[in-house]
Amino acid sequence: CCPCDSRGVKSDATRTDYVLREFVDKEPGNSASIIKEEESQMFHVAVFQSARMKRLFGAFLEVVLVDTTHGNNANQSKLFSNAVTDLFGKGQYVMHALVKAETKENLRLAIDCFENWNPPWTKIKVFMTDEAFHEMMSF
Repeated sequence: CCPCDSRGVKSDATRTDYVLREFVDKEPGNSASIIKEEESQMFHVAVFQSARMKRLFGAFLEVVLVDTTHGNNANQSKLFSNAVTDLFGKGQYVMHALVKAETKENLRLAIDCFENWNPPWTKIKVFMTDEAFHEMMSF
């Protein structure tokens, strides 16, 4: 069971940490990281990538689409994702990161995790994004 504080309340960071640890333990090759603010222990970035996502990235790594969504969850976190196009022309996600604020520093933390988990990172030829140029400032 997910740990609680003395009142039985689970903080968002505690619940997130628990779920990500459970995700990593579920299948060999799954990776996850949560980056918290030191004083408040509030999360800034939670990054995760399944073993399947890693295999897809390794197979179709030439072009990576970078995208973020806005205001689509209760905590107002932004979902930052990388995707590739598979053999059938279908987009496939290869990484997800929840970021508390869409800052250059937070996006860079997510990209750093992606780089560490994916050694073929250096073979990417093109990054694509929409008009949200701040996404590319992280690379």
